[in-house]
Amino acid sequence: MQHLKSGLVPNTVRRDLAELKAALTRAMKWGYSAINPASQVKVNVETYHRVRFLADNERTDLLSALNARDEKQSVGREPGKVFRLKRGYAQKPKLGEFSDYLLPWFCWLRKRG
Repeated sequence: MQHLKSGLVPNTVRRDLAELKAALTRAMKWGYSAINPASQVKVNVETYHRVRFLADNERTDLLSALNARDEKQSVGREPGKVFRLKRGYAQKPKLGEFSDYLLPWFCWLRKRG
């Protein structure tokens, strides 16, 4: 508990405890100690999730980058379309307005809030 009170993150405390337990277990195997006092210590596992929202300028930059990526992928498919058309091969189905899932997924997330 003293480590937590000193301002360390719980994951740091868990990692330190795991290293201590491993060292004491190894000391027991090598015959330097008869017991491992740290084996009885339990640490509560907490999930730590940091939620961060994009600022307006970051959201605009991301949308611009996704649009540019989508356009580049669409243009990149044109030579394949021409190749198949010249040789009489079946055309690939049109994917719709977008080149893949990423841009529509981002737009859907934006609308959800």
